[in-house]
Amino acid sequence: MATERDRYHESLNILVPYFSKKESIGSPERILLLLKDAAMDEKLCRFLTNTSSDFYTLNEPDIEQKSRTQEAFPTFLEESELFEEGHQNCFDSIVLIQSWGQNKITVYNLIAKYWKNLKENGSVLLVLQKKFGAKSIIEFLKSKNLDIEPISNNRSGLRLMKIYKNQEKFTEIVVSQEISFNFRNHSYSAYVASGAFSKTDLDNGTRFLLEITAEKLSDMEDKVILDMGAGWGAITIVLDDLFPGNQFISLELDRMSLEVLRKNLDRLKRTSCHRVDLTNKRSYIGERLADSVDYIVSNPPFHMNDGKCEVFFEHSRRFLKREGSAFFVVESTFSNRFRKHLERFFKRVDTFARENYVVFMVRRE
Repeated sequence: MATERDRYHESLNILVPYFSKKESIGSPERILLLLKDAAMDEKLCRFLTNTSSDFYTLNEPDIEQKSRTQEAFPTFLEESELFEEGHQNCFDSIVLIQSWGQNKITVYNLIAKYWKNLKENGSVLLVLQKKFGAKSIIEFLKSKNLDIEPISNNRSGLRLMKIYKNQEKFTEIVVSQEISFNFRNHSYSAYVASGAFSKTDLDNGTRFLLEITAEKLSDMEDKVILDMGAGWGAITIVLDDLFPGNQFISLELDRMSLEVLRKNLDRLKRTSCHRVDLTNKRSYIGERLADSVDYIVSNPPFHMNDGKCEVFFEHSRRFLKREGSAFFVVESTFSNRFRKHLERFFKRVDTFARENYVVFMVRRE
């Protein structure tokens, strides 16, 4: 089965010829790369060494690799810098690679988010994957009056599309719907975003995670409970009801999910949510939450690569108080890899399995 990293390398195979052709006709550009692990990818860095275009990325460079190689690296930008006046209307091209879980609304909103960073005659280079709904995404973008044309495709089902900046601005689509679900004979309602991971009911993995958590934490009061990668807040909503009198902290990176998360948690007491990249080793939240959490309950992104997975679990150990416990659910397919990373930071890893899911329970010594 192809990994996210494999798909990323395939995407480079369709992008590099495009930029090589631009370079051959003497058209250096200022390019923003919205790519996973772009700064660390050797193939991309080798290409950058031989181009006169200026590349920028939101991915932090791997300092160790950068110090031992002569290859070029994109210039690292903090995301907040992109919304400052100096970076508005300044890029010739913005490159976006569709990843697993990004539907037509998500892709549209990513384009809208960075639209102001394009120059007047700039363009978005969009790499779509056939099995992730490329055709429906293209049709949706056209229905929104975006000027989109095909550039190339390959046998792996990748399609490189070019979207020209034909309007000054357009805004993100925030679509939410209210759902109802049950857990342990309790009824709940919540808002979910259109691009949510589970948008009709409580997904099976989260349900199994909550069952194990509720069983192991039968008596809890005045504790700090953390949800890492909260989505629309299912874990916090249920646990706040089952164990009132505790403090809940929810962390989420996706902007649309965060907006809906805040809407759901507004109804609850002693809850807070923050936009955090839990795969960034230098995340500000690391210092703020260090040694302060009694319990972590999390349904993390299954498709994190090994580097991001390790940082995620390193953060979790750092957040926990001594004797604090954490519960993570993962699809069985990814369980061996997740367990390997957990064992680096926790001496004991208990496992509970059901159908296609595994819940890991760990404790900080």
